[in-house]
Amino acid sequence: MDVVDQVIQKYAEAHEKRLHDHVNVEAIQLLDTTNIVTRLKRTKPFQLV
Repeated sequence: MDVVDQVIQKYAEAHEKRLHDHVNVEAIQLLDTTNIVTRLKRTKPFQLV
C-alpha cells in the first residue's frame, strides 16, 4: 500500500508531464516558476514533485 505522499507525488509528476505536452501555450506557462510568490507552503504541482 502506498503512502499518501507517494500517491500525491505520482499524480503531480503525471500532471507535469501532461503540461509539457499540452498544445495550449497558457497551460505550458503554468510550468514557469520564475516569479511566483506564494504564502502557502505547497500550492503548485511542481512543488509536490
